Amino acid sequence: MLCRGRHRGRPCVVRDGRRDGPCVLASASYLAMEGYAGFKPGKSQAFLTRVRTRIDTHTDQVIIWGSLILGVWLIAYSIYLIVT
Repeated sequence: MLCRGRHRGRPCVVRDGRRDGPCVLASASYLAMEGYAGFKPGKSQAFLTRVRTRIDTHTDQVIIWGSLILGVWLIAYSIYLIVT
């Protein structure tokens, strides 16, 4: 893996596996759902339909809240930089 930071193009050093966390979580979630669908197809179909419906109905709310939190954090960080 090549580094994307200030050592661009050099091999990237992963400390304590911190960069692997999101990838491992996503892969494990996907494999768990595939296993669940393989053992109990009827229940998994109903569960995935409920999850999909919940995601579809709450997408706008998540975007709004995420933008609000990011905006407040950016404003607070900017004020901190101005003050210090």
